[in-house]
Amino acid sequence: MGAKVTGVCGKYNADRVKALGATTVIDYNTTDYTALDERFDAIIDVSGKKTVMQCLRVATPTGIHVNVGGDGFFTNLFQSLWVKMAMKKKATLCMQDCNGKDVAYILKLMEEGKVKPQVDQTLTLKQAPQALEYLLKGHAKGKVILNLENGV
Repeated sequence: MGAKVTGVCGKYNADRVKALGATTVIDYNTTDYTALDERFDAIIDVSGKKTVMQCLRVATPTGIHVNVGGDGFFTNLFQSLWVKMAMKKKATLCMQDCNGKDVAYILKLMEEGKVKPQVDQTLTLKQAPQALEYLLKGHAKGKVILNLENGV
C-alpha cells in the first residue's frame, strides 16, 4: 500500500513483523521508540504499553495516535480526549463497529494479499478457558480463534 512501516516487537518476533511488511523493526527490549528522534505519521498501538503522550512525542505535527487494544485502556481514553481538546492533535481509540461494507472491503484486501490475517491458534469452545489464559499472558502472535462448530 506504499507506506514505510516501522514495527516494534521483541527480537523473537522480528522476522514475523518483517514478513508482514515492516521495513524497519525496533526491539522494545533494547530501544524505547518513544525516545527516538525519528517522527512518524501514524502510530498504531496494539499493546497499550505506552501512553498517548509518549507516543505523540514521536508523531509528526500532523501525526495521529490510534490505540487498538492492550493495557491502559481508560488512561489512554482520557489522554486521547485531552489531547484532542487541549492540544488539537489527533488521538483516538479504535472501537470497531463493523458493517457489511467494511467486512467486504477487508475481505477484498485479504483476497488481493494486501492484508494478511495472523492466526496464532484455533481452539474449540470447550478450550475457551485455556484460550483466555493464553491471551492474558500477553504473548499471542496473532488472533486466537474459538471454533464454535466442533467441541461445544
